[in-house]
Amino acid sequence: MPRFISLPLVAVLVLCLPGCGETKVTVDGKLTRGGKPFTPKKEEYLAVNITNESGTASFNGKVTPEGTFVIESMDGKVPVGKYKVTLSRYITPAAAEKGRVPAPVTLDPKETWEVTTTNTSFTIDMDKAGYDKLEKSDKADAKKK
Repeated sequence: MPRFISLPLVAVLVLCLPGCGETKVTVDGKLTRGGKPFTPKKEEYLAVNITNESGTASFNGKVTPEGTFVIESMDGKVPVGKYKVTLSRYITPAAAEKGRVPAPVTLDPKETWEVTTTNTSFTIDMDKAGYDKLEKSDKADAKKK
């Protein structure tokens, strides 16, 4: 009789263990510049990227026209832990000159986020991320044309 009881118990444990113990949360936030909400330009697409300390998992979220974001994953949540933050900036094809879409640019705000069950909302300062240098580069490129 104990053999019949232990077999179902083992099956339940095997099915439950892979997902047990990992706490996941919804991570969101906003972009600011000069202490005010940052709104991306119409011709650009921004994404916030987070990568765990070991570099084995990364998640991202699109920045809305209002400058907010939600980090996405398959189930909509991110495991708690420490994450390095970067931003990716893309120019939309409609805004690109003669069909040429420039390569994406990575911005580094030099931040690490500690995502916990109570720390899930973050603010990224676009000045610290180097957005002003990117704008200067854009203006210099526009003058060349």
